[in-house]
Amino acid sequence: MAVTTYRLGAAQTARTSSLDLDEFQRSVVAHPGGPLLVLAGPGTGKTTTLVEAIVDRVERRGASPESVLALTFSRKAAEQLRDRVTARLGRTMATTLSSTFHSFAYGLVRRYSTADLYAAPLRLLSAPEQDVILQELLDGSRESQMWPPALDQAVATRGFASEVQSVLARAREKGLDPVDLKHLGDESGEPELVAAARFMQQYQVILDDQSLIDYPELIYRAVLLAEQPAVRADLRARYAHVFVDEYQDTDPSQVRLLQAIAGDGRDLTVVGDPDQSIYAFRGAEVRGILDFPRTFPRLDGTPADTVALRVTRRFGPRLLRLSRAVVSGLATTGSIDATTFAAFRDPVAARGPFGSGRADALTFDTERAETEHVADLLRRAHLEDGVPWSQMAVLVRSGRATIPRLRRTLGSAGVPVEVASDDTPLVREPAVLPLLDALHAVVDLSNDDPADTDYLGADRVEALLGSPVGGLDATEVRALARALRSREKHALDARGDAGDAADRPAPAGLRAVRPSRRCGWSSASTACASPAPPRPRRSGCCWRPVAPCSSRVAPPRRCCGSCGPAPTGRAGSAEASTWEARPPGWRTATWTRCAPCSRWRPAPRSSAGTPASSTSSSHCAPSRSRPTPSRTAAFAGTPYAC
Repeated sequence: MAVTTYRLGAAQTARTSSLDLDEFQRSVVAHPGGPLLVLAGPGTGKTTTLVEAIVDRVERRGASPESVLALTFSRKAAEQLRDRVTARLGRTMATTLSSTFHSFAYGLVRRYSTADLYAAPLRLLSAPEQDVILQELLDGSRESQMWPPALDQAVATRGFASEVQSVLARAREKGLDPVDLKHLGDESGEPELVAAARFMQQYQVILDDQSLIDYPELIYRAVLLAEQPAVRADLRARYAHVFVDEYQDTDPSQVRLLQAIAGDGRDLTVVGDPDQSIYAFRGAEVRGILDFPRTFPRLDGTPADTVALRVTRRFGPRLLRLSRAVVSGLATTGSIDATTFAAFRDPVAARGPFGSGRADALTFDTERAETEHVADLLRRAHLEDGVPWSQMAVLVRSGRATIPRLRRTLGSAGVPVEVASDDTPLVREPAVLPLLDALHAVVDLSNDDPADTDYLGADRVEALLGSPVGGLDATEVRALARALRSREKHALDARGDAGDAADRPAPAGLRAVRPSRRCGWSSASTACASPAPPRPRRSGCCWRPVAPCSSRVAPPRRCCGSCGPAPTGRAGSAEASTWEARPPGWRTATWTRCAPCSRWRPAPRSSAGTPASSTSSSHCAPSRSRPTPSRTAAFAGTPYAC
């Protein structure tokens, strides 16, 4: 019997050849050492330059791959950078080489923290877990009256929880602890900051007890560890070459971390574009890149070197001029050399198959109109111009808020969508969001207190109806919307001129009820013909006496309102069987025709109780006929005032 033998061996990695670099890119690769700032606009090949600089340190200068550290801001960017460097070197490496700031900080905290600091292995806090913890703590803080009285009504809302989370994150990114935040609140006379400092201390204690840590706290604690003399010396001995991509997105805490690792004039190369600093809402400061030459000086104390990449390969001259015109007034030079900054702002377009290019600026009234137009443009480009789907991209500012809605619209239009897994949070995934909305709607419908109900918005309701949970397509959703609008219009028309009276309070002894077919009022017997009374509710302005249907009370009638005050009476009493406060001479069960207007109204009576003349000149409610038991429900209107 033949035996098959397998032998494990290392996979052969195909080595890619180097690209042709321009003179400015070559100057970055050949930089002798020390801190270096590379200003690189869109399409100037900054990532390619970074890859070639890392390969140069490893291959030509003999640096160990373990001594090279490349930092960026997303897992996808870190993976792409690592794959490109590995492909250029033609071999695998034991080190990760490139990572995100948070991944590096997590490894640093795990490596240098004392073993008994946490009760369990430290775990990063996910966004949903953080929301739950914050909401529970805010509920407890409301009971303990931690926050100023002016915020009592806001503490229980989701918006307040989001603001508190933002304050805690910004404080950590600025390097503030609870004591610093309280001192800041006392100096500025802001009791909200003082309360936030107390809440921040309580929040940190809860996380430490559960061995949890959030992202801003992770960077903050990594900075505290890295600034310790022993840890700083170890890090500087370990990493001889540090590279940072997208440096314009750094916050003050991340700059402090870099100073601890490579702030002694060693080989530190950062690449960025101050005109693309768009993450100020999450703590990024453009001053970090503008002040880099002064923040990271060379060994002799002089400002760091600065190089500008001046050739763009992404678009033609027309789009280049347009982009430069848009960003021309954004950022100042800071401590960057004015000549170098001017060269960075005025690149040239390389020759290539770019064409002249075109940029259209469009505005829309609604977000739905915007996403539908984007879907239409993509479909036309694919069907009419033959552009492959893989060559199309849609850029958004906030993935958390925009990508889920855009994905639904593009999917409904037949446009294939591919989204990076780290760009969409779990609660916004297409398979999860409709289920959460459906549960939210069920909770709203079962809530008896309207004040505590947080209704879904129109966009969320429409998305829910069109999701697999609702099972409707776009045509059915529009048909449902038309039916609801028609129903609302008919309801408004049915109320007619009773809309003003609908805002009046109920007269004494009366309750607002919705007209019911089950309950018919007899004008002859003035008694309810049905044993089941209608449910007491307000519909328009139909007022009925507060009394059981078995009692003999006058039916609601409509009048012009000039005959006298509304009736009164107490429920279940003898007074409820007749109209109180009625003008002398009026009776409830006898009707007569009004001579001037030829319409039916209650017959007047004299003060002695004898019938008065039926030719009274007062007019009754227009467009109403004599009531009958089968038509009494049609007399819902203003309170009977005759």
